Amino acid sequence: MKIVVENLTYTYMKKTVFEKMAIDNLTITIPDGQFLGIIGPTGSGKSTFIQHLNGLLIPDSGKISVDGINVEKKNFRALRNKVGIVFQYPENQLFEETVYKDIAFGPIQQGLNAEEVSERVFYAISCVGVKKDLLEKSVFDLSGGQKRRVAIAGILAMNPQILILDEPAAGLDPQGKNEILGYIDKLHKENNLTIILVSHSMEDIAQYVERIVVFDEGKVYADGTPIDIFAGDASLKKIGLSTPQVTTLMKRLKQIEPSVNDRIITVEEAVKELYKILK
Repeated sequence: MKIVVENLTYTYMKKTVFEKMAIDNLTITIPDGQFLGIIGPTGSGKSTFIQHLNGLLIPDSGKISVDGINVEKKNFRALRNKVGIVFQYPENQLFEETVYKDIAFGPIQQGLNAEEVSERVFYAISCVGVKKDLLEKSVFDLSGGQKRRVAIAGILAMNPQILILDEPAAGLDPQGKNEILGYIDKLHKENNLTIILVSHSMEDIAQYVERIVVFDEGKVYADGTPIDIFAGDASLKKIGLSTPQVTTLMKRLKQIEPSVNDRIITVEEAVKELYKILK
């Protein structure tokens, strides 16, 4: 499920005094099965970019191919059957009478029969930890974390091959955040699902993704592994980004103890490194 973006350009409010180029001649390839993280300052083009991947926005110029489907040809039905997007605070889009009906809405629109819809619903809730006894409850009686899971389940029930998440853990407490991201990581590993995670949390990005693309002013500012991207903390600071807190800590420790490995981006790695030193 390869994504190829070539020379993508998009401008908001063209030919007005508010005209703003959001994406500027951007080129990127995302291979099948990759867990990609996208970071960048506010207004750098992250959300505009992902909205192009299932046809919510159409490029001013350039080409986008998703598994051979050209976005600019506006074959939206085929495209959206392959690409699911979970926007920030997706629970605000819940609307049906029950949890079951809300999750089932997408598969019904895809033309599946009742048995197929039911299979999709039960598969989706198993992926995100929604209990079966919640299916007949009103979506409005759920907790914030439960609503978030139901909203994600509604996208998964449509069986996308590419899952795009824009700040999926926003507003959740630490436990809820870890559970949601844990389920997403499990989906990636067990199904080889292509996942694109947009986040302002450097810790979340460091913990889960295989590759990071940094956006700035509508362009690709940097592209590499999490370790390589976060090791260049001075480069990130130039555009107003930070490294994970544990990376900052390890760099400070290295100033005191030169033998410390400061190319550390997760707490688990830091614990192992500190244990080696203390031995």
